[in-house]
Amino acid sequence: MTDPVRFYKIGGSCLTGSEALRNLDGIARMNSKSVFVVSAFEKVTDSLLQCCNQDRKGIIALVNDLVSLHARWLAGALGHYPMDVSLQLLSVSVNPHPGRSEGWNESLLIAEDLPEILSIGERLSAATCTAYLKEMGHNAMLVPSDLLGLIASLNESGYLPDIEASSPAIRRNIDNVLADFDVLVTTGFFAPDSHGKIRTFGRNSSDLSAVAFAGAYGSSHITLFKDVNGIYNVDPKTLTERAFLYEVLSHDAAISIASGGSRIVHPAAIELAKKLSLDVRVRNFVHGNSPEGTLITSNY
Repeated sequence: MTDPVRFYKIGGSCLTGSEALRNLDGIARMNSKSVFVVSAFEKVTDSLLQCCNQDRKGIIALVNDLVSLHARWLAGALGHYPMDVSLQLLSVSVNPHPGRSEGWNESLLIAEDLPEILSIGERLSAATCTAYLKEMGHNAMLVPSDLLGLIASLNESGYLPDIEASSPAIRRNIDNVLADFDVLVTTGFFAPDSHGKIRTFGRNSSDLSAVAFAGAYGSSHITLFKDVNGIYNVDPKTLTERAFLYEVLSHDAAISIASGGSRIVHPAAIELAKKLSLDVRVRNFVHGNSPEGTLITSNY
């Protein structure tokens, strides 16, 4: 491919409903080839966590409600009822085992399946974003992270993306998809281990997934879209008068800020970006008139 592939991560705090979906169109039009890594819509993972102690019937009922909710968000963003193919995409997306003959809801949902249940939030979000982009005329394709090549490996702090093991498949799969499509939408937060079991990287870890995808592909840059203009010295939502937006930060400085309590970027994502010499731009999802945000770079 002659054009560089651009990587974008859309945070869960950005994905609040119908209005938020409309921002995707402008981002997709910025480049001819792009990869979107999306979080679950705001509060959806919390809903899935709360239902995990219910019986199978209760979990299935909640998932069906979530499918309907995402369909309503999609219809609201479009201003009309989505096509049947879009609705089918939402329904199919919740199945973590698309290759099996039985549906996911026919298996026993036990504690060990918690990562699979939680992954439904990201799967539904990615399907909704893909359906919206397709309805807006973009040549978009959904491939969840467990089918795109990202592998989770266990270390002393939990599961983390295994860049070395993931890179060959991620490069091959992304190139294959973008040979025929302009936008590839995938999921953050989870990936299979070497045995194919779904694992999660912890709450708010889609930043980490996105950096892993960009780094494993060989990109030098990724944009993380947030609900603020970038990284500040204090919380801009509560201490507005004292808030100062950093235009440029070194990886080390950004890690220090993130580790000190800032929740704008996951610390492990910045640490991985430093290891991979990957530049990270943090900017507002409502990007029309917003600043360029904060650039985190090793060239500082």
